[in-house]
Amino acid sequence: MSQHWPLSQTANKANGVCSVCHATRQLMHKDGTVHRHGPRNQPCPGSHKPPLGPSVSCTSGHAPGAAAPPMVSSQTVSAPQATVAAEHFNWSPPDYASIRHIPKASRPACASHFAGLLRQVVKHPDSQAHWREVLNWSGSVLFPPKRGGKRHNISATIKSRLVSFHSPPATTRAGSSASFRRHEDPDSQLARVVAAKLEDGNLRAAVRILSSDDSPAQPSLDGLAKLQAKHPPATLCCSDLPSTGQCQPLAVEEPDVRKAILSFPAGSAGGHDGLRPQHLKELISCRESGQELLTDITAFVNLLLAGRCPESVTPVFFGGRMLALNKKGGGIRPIAIGLTLRRLASKCANSAVLARLGHKFSPRQLGLGTPGGCEAAIHSTRRFWDAGSRPYRCQTRFFQRVQ
Repeated sequence: MSQHWPLSQTANKANGVCSVCHATRQLMHKDGTVHRHGPRNQPCPGSHKPPLGPSVSCTSGHAPGAAAPPMVSSQTVSAPQATVAAEHFNWSPPDYASIRHIPKASRPACASHFAGLLRQVVKHPDSQAHWREVLNWSGSVLFPPKRGGKRHNISATIKSRLVSFHSPPATTRAGSSASFRRHEDPDSQLARVVAAKLEDGNLRAAVRILSSDDSPAQPSLDGLAKLQAKHPPATLCCSDLPSTGQCQPLAVEEPDVRKAILSFPAGSAGGHDGLRPQHLKELISCRESGQELLTDITAFVNLLLAGRCPESVTPVFFGGRMLALNKKGGGIRPIAIGLTLRRLASKCANSAVLARLGHKFSPRQLGLGTPGGCEAAIHSTRRFWDAGSRPYRCQTRFFQRVQ
C-alpha cells in the first residue's frame, strides 16, 4: 500500500496517508496535500487532498505508513511486557504483501538460507543484526516481482535475491506489483478475498467472510479511542516477572514443532514481516533442506521459550498488524495478526501445557484440555432441560385437546 521514491529523496518531501486508498504518498511542498497517484486515466480521489494523519519526513528514518492511526494494518501493537522503546531496534515492516506460495524450484535454496539465519540468531541471541535479518528475510526475498515488461521466472528471481540478500533492497522493492494495485470497489475486493481463500482450500474462512456483516473501519479519532479502550495499558513490566534462571525453561522436540506448523489453517495470514505459515509448511516439506530448517526452527523456538529474546526486539517480535472492523450492532472489532514465528512458539507452549494441566481444570472447566468439552456441556444441558420439561409439555397438550 506504500511506495518508495528513489528519484526524489533529495527533495526532502514529507509523506502522509491518503484519505481514500490509505496508501503512503508524498506531500506537496506548497500546500501539504497528497501527490496525484493511481492510474493515469483514473487517479485516486484522494489526490490533491489533505493527508489522513500528520506528515513524516522522508529522511527521518521512519517506515512509510508510520503516520497512520493504529487501526491501519502497517502499525505494530506493542507487547505487554515491553518496556524498551521500539526505536532502539531499527526495523520497519515491508509495505507490500509477500507471495502466497514459494515455487518448488526455489524451496531448497530458501529453506537452507532461512535456516542459516535462524542458526545465527540461536548462536548470537543478543545481536540485533541477526534478528533484523530474520525479520527482513520475507520482505527482501518473497515480495512480488515487478509488474509489466518481460515475463519473470519467479524461481530464478528468488534465487538471485538470496544471493544478494545483504544488499540494499530499496531499488528492487520499488517495482513490486503490490504498489500499483488499482483502487477496487467493495464487491471486487470481497470476491478477490473469497477466491483466495477457496484457492487455499479454506472453505470455512470463505463462508465466514461471505456471511459476515463487518466492514473495515476508517481511521478516525473515535475508532482510536475504542481500540485503546479494548487494549488498556499493561499492568506488568519486565521487572515484575520472575527471572528466567529461577526455573527450568520449556523445551520442545522437532515432532512437536512440525505438528504445530502443520496445525495452522490453510491460508493463514502472515505478520508484519510478511512471513506466512504456508511458507513454513512448504519449506519444511522440502526433501533437500526441509529437515535442516526444521532443526533450526526447533532451536529458535526453544530460544524463545527460554526467554532469551532481547528486550529491544520484544516490541517488534511480540507485536503484530492490527485491523479494525465495524460491528453490525455498533462498536469495533480489533484483529491483531502476530509474527508467524511468535505464533509458532505459542502453539508449542500451549500444546505442552494442555497435556499437563488439562486434568486439573476438568470437569469444572471444559474449555481447556477437554476436546469437545463445550459441545458436550451444551448437549447435556439440552437433554436435562428436555427430560425435566417433558411432563409439563404433556400436561399442556392434554388440556389443549380437552378444550
